[in-house]
Amino acid sequence: MQTDDVCEFLDWCRTQKIEFDGLELIYVQGAGYGLVAKRDFQSEEPVIKLPQKCLITAGQVVEIPKYKELVGNLRYFYFFFEKIKSFSTLPSPFEMLVLFFALEEPQTSTYGPYLKMLPKDFSTPIYEGIEFPESDLPDSVLSFWRQQRQELKVISEKVESLRPKYSISKERLLWAWHIVNTRCIFVENRPNKFIDQTHGDTIAIIPFVDMLNHSTNAQGLALLDKRSSTYMVKAQRFILQDSEVFVCYGPHTNARLYIEYGFKLPDNPYAKVIVNHDLFFELAEECGISLSEKRRDIIRRADLPW
Repeated sequence: MQTDDVCEFLDWCRTQKIEFDGLELIYVQGAGYGLVAKRDFQSEEPVIKLPQKCLITAGQVVEIPKYKELVGNLRYFYFFFEKIKSFSTLPSPFEMLVLFFALEEPQTSTYGPYLKMLPKDFSTPIYEGIEFPESDLPDSVLSFWRQQRQELKVISEKVESLRPKYSISKERLLWAWHIVNTRCIFVENRPNKFIDQTHGDTIAIIPFVDMLNHSTNAQGLALLDKRSSTYMVKAQRFILQDSEVFVCYGPHTNARLYIEYGFKLPDNPYAKVIVNHDLFFELAEECGISLSEKRRDIIRRADLPW
């Protein structure tokens, strides 16, 4: 049985010209909302189609008068305060989307029905306030863990500059940061003069499409058809009726999935720990495998992950 919020969201999707015939939105325990096929889908058949204008991008958000003014306030602040002169005077695509979700309210936003469907909390270490001793983390996980905390620190400092007109609590900012971090999808966006695109602009939040859950054995592939300005999810292979439809978020280890999304997979084919060469050589020695300096040099030059 669908709740009032779900019915309102589906009606809103239809008014936005989002096509999803043959799919049902359901609540999956432990994973939030997901999408189930209510009929068979053939390989290469579109499962979801929506106009490109439905994508929530930084460039689209900054053209909304409220957010264009907000960017102006940020630039004014950065110009006069030396302590953050290293910051760009423009928000990055990620930061702009975080600000959007931090400030939009379901009662007043044109995206209200969609906002009501978003998760209320997260099970990631950062959201739950879990700290890991850095000495316990492999190098590959440690670098990602540090990067996440640094991103959150920078955007928190930037948001502070918006007070008192825009007062965003730490809890609200943390929630908005997670919405963007866990739901953004790769899309190549057009340049916008109000967005810092030093590192490109390749993220978007896509309502309804972001209800698809993750599987390493996914049946759906998402892409943007630039000729028709249509974003779609196609069946990569035959999809059986009554099966949940998945996409793959990427070839992530369980450590990456846990830190970024807050879940782990019991049979993850990408479950591995990458170790540096020196540690690899030490482990080899411990196992009684002797490596000459020439062989060590060959391994270093190959630079394969271990």
